[in-house]
Amino acid sequence: MPIDSDIVLIGTGIAPLVCASKFLSEGKSVLLLNPDWDFFQENSELPLSPLLSFDKQEDIEEALVILNANYPGSIESWPKKSDTQNSEFHDFLAPHLRVRDQIWIYSNQDTHFDLKNTNYQNCRQVDGLSAYLKFPGHSSKIPTCNAKGVLLPKTYDIDINRYRYGVLDFIKERLTFSNIICFASQIELTQEGIRYHAQNTAYTTKINEGLLVFWTPRLTAWILNQAKKTEVTPLLPRGIRLWEQWSLVSKEPLDPAYIGHFEDLTVWAEVEGFPPTDLTKLHLSVLKSGALLKLDLKNNTNLLAHESLWTSMASAESFQSLAKLCYQFLNWKSFSIRSMQPRAIFEWDTTTSNNALFTFNTFPFKNYVVCGGDGVFTQVIKQTQSAVDILLKN
Repeated sequence: MPIDSDIVLIGTGIAPLVCASKFLSEGKSVLLLNPDWDFFQENSELPLSPLLSFDKQEDIEEALVILNANYPGSIESWPKKSDTQNSEFHDFLAPHLRVRDQIWIYSNQDTHFDLKNTNYQNCRQVDGLSAYLKFPGHSSKIPTCNAKGVLLPKTYDIDINRYRYGVLDFIKERLTFSNIICFASQIELTQEGIRYHAQNTAYTTKINEGLLVFWTPRLTAWILNQAKKTEVTPLLPRGIRLWEQWSLVSKEPLDPAYIGHFEDLTVWAEVEGFPPTDLTKLHLSVLKSGALLKLDLKNNTNLLAHESLWTSMASAESFQSLAKLCYQFLNWKSFSIRSMQPRAIFEWDTTTSNNALFTFNTFPFKNYVVCGGDGVFTQVIKQTQSAVDILLKN
């Protein structure tokens, strides 16, 4: 194990891996500590933003720049521009950023919605069959439809699995086995560096320059205990938002050009890479938001191990929402579930979600806890990039 290291990174997910790549490119030595067996076991990143955006189109070009800058290869986009479609090489195995239109289906009870409002100047209202046929998974047996919808500014999704494992493989090629530690335990900060256990052995590493900790639910107990020891008041999230990402077998061809919003569900055609020509082989992804749970500061053990955190997942209410989408709106006769991925993701106030950091002041080396180490994938990458810049600048 390393006796000393310029930078120590603690966390799970894509954030510490992207950080490690940036510091290695600056010629820094890096020690990466992950409390889980696997970097993506927590699975706390979303491939797209589930929030409705009425007033502006997401900066797709900026997202492409951020993703490209932090990936050891190329990021492809879909659809390709017509003037470059046949003239440029396209890597079909690379992570893809897919630009899609959005449609929001709303009910007559949503009387607050008014397109004349200036915030909705980039939207267009569509009703009836026009709205229904744009929604992913609509039935070929067209029902009598009185749907009301709004076409929203374009958004995008990203192949997070391809991106994750591409960065992980890149880091494993450049860090020795002793510099990338999974299932690190009993992590403790000292005045000179850090102590930890790995493979039933205790190690001590001196930190020459700085420490970054990426706050996800998995690290909550450690961060709050460390804040208590150092008498630091940490920035706190509003709570933990539970998410369910369902994968449904669709008997209907799925149009990958649209992302649909129906009540509290976000719906899209499940695609990896470039969409296939045979749209009957795609599956329907349904992202459902769950309860917002407050942090229990008195009982700050491993949050993800609490049974109470998951009791509301895959509940009767969830199946009722899926049934309403598939039977009442999409006009399906039946639906089959392939899988459901549960996620627990911090939800921050807007004032603390961007570039939010705090420090354990009592140590001689620079140290920051990075808030927003989970959530929408591109936002996590952007937050990580900002944290690296701050540490290098200071």
